Amino acid sequence: MKADKKISHILTKYLRRQESVEERQALYKWYDELDHVHSDADPGSSQKRTKAKLLKEINPSSSVIKPLWYKLGAVAALLLIGYFGYTYFSARNSFSPMDAQEIAAITPGENKATITLADGKVIDLNELDTEQSLTAGNGLFIKDASGRITYFNKTTTAHPDKLNTLKTPKAGQYSIVLSDGTKVFLNAQSSLSYPETFGNTDRIVTLQGEAYFEVTKDPQHRKFIVKTAKQTTEVLGTKFNINAYEDEPVVRTTLAEGSVRVNPNNKNITPITLKPDEQTVLQANKMLSQQVDASYAIGWTQGQFCFDGTNSEEVLRQIARWYDVEIEYANKNAITYSGKIPKNLSLDKLIKLLEYADINVQAVTNQQNKRKLIIN
Repeated sequence: MKADKKISHILTKYLRRQESVEERQALYKWYDELDHVHSDADPGSSQKRTKAKLLKEINPSSSVIKPLWYKLGAVAALLLIGYFGYTYFSARNSFSPMDAQEIAAITPGENKATITLADGKVIDLNELDTEQSLTAGNGLFIKDASGRITYFNKTTTAHPDKLNTLKTPKAGQYSIVLSDGTKVFLNAQSSLSYPETFGNTDRIVTLQGEAYFEVTKDPQHRKFIVKTAKQTTEVLGTKFNINAYEDEPVVRTTLAEGSVRVNPNNKNITPITLKPDEQTVLQANKMLSQQVDASYAIGWTQGQFCFDGTNSEEVLRQIARWYDVEIEYANKNAITYSGKIPKNLSLDKLIKLLEYADINVQAVTNQQNKRKLIIN
């Protein structure tokens, strides 16, 4: 890039007829080298691509030989534009420290989500009025004063094949009551697909991301089944949390109450039935269970980020989704902080609490308004 910058400078002077004799000779030499790429060089090299593009631009159909100054003028235009594009792109994507006001202006997430109905219609739930109801096939849903959506059956006819999808963005979360009375709290950057009304068979939903479930016991003893990309979780009536984000290295299923059976999609892995305060950790080729404090896994539903001394990177990714920022590590030092931090803080106050816990954080941004927390 330094060589290109030097040539770009000479080309600019050449177009203005301000180059020196030495600069003109250097320019001629550079141009000649475009014609004499070694035969054993990579045929897709930058020089060859530049040469081919220039020749096409300079003389696409005519056999008339253009003077060297004409060719160099075309070279200058292309190179100068390319160099400008490079520097512009670099400037837009380079990060610089944020000032105190910028950090304080970053607020925590809030209740926001969309529902995609079976017919493809997308509804922004923030635009619904309190107590407003909408029809969804043979069911309807109502937004209550707390912002929660509750589904009801309009008829006894069920259509479990007609799915709705609740989706939260980064810096968003939402709670919903399904038509069977099951309560679901959906975390940021997650989605839940479910029938408008459940049928007479198993109650099946599909999760991407993270959700906490309080499953209603069913008089017909229908199983409640949660499918994710890597496992299926079966329950009757219970309270549990599933963290199944695509960018997480493992899938965690944590039981707070009742009983669940976790079935990996990989049939070589033995299913595990959990008891309260137990958790399965599913990796690529194995799954283990461990004793945990379930309140830490579901702390996000109570407005808290919960560090237990071993899960700091996972919690920092929660923070990234909640504040719509990226996380980068300046070193590989392990973070062993234990404690709870409120989720309703502005970013500057959150950073101060992290620093009290000896987690050094620098907030940076770029011209595209991408925000990043660098953990030192």
